[in-house]
Amino acid sequence: MRIVDAPCEYALGKDPLLQAIRIEDIYEYKDNVKTDKIVGQTLTLGLMKTFERFKVKVYHMRKKFTNDTLKASNRPIYIHLVNCRVSDYSAKGGLGLTFVADDYEIVSGPASEQEPDIDLEMEV
Repeated sequence: MRIVDAPCEYALGKDPLLQAIRIEDIYEYKDNVKTDKIVGQTLTLGLMKTFERFKVKVYHMRKKFTNDTLKASNRPIYIHLVNCRVSDYSAKGGLGLTFVADDYEIVSGPASEQEPDIDLEMEV
């Protein structure tokens, strides 16, 4: 039985905690030639419950953050996928999953270098 465009909760669980690990641009191709037009991003995410890594393709025209943002942040950046779908495929005698989402939201944003990583407020 094939899985085609099933909701991601079947593969990731309900409301998974997803940490951004890497982000890459997706470029448009015309006649098998890569153009300069960016049509989306591929997010490498970590499923915090099981520490598994996977990639999600998000086709949109706006960048929300870059790899430089990830590297400069002193906190993890957590992501919520909007309308995420999963499909399976077979390759080299095994099975794999392909994830595609309409968009993503940043649940906890990056912190600047000046911002402390700990909460310094104290109650007296």
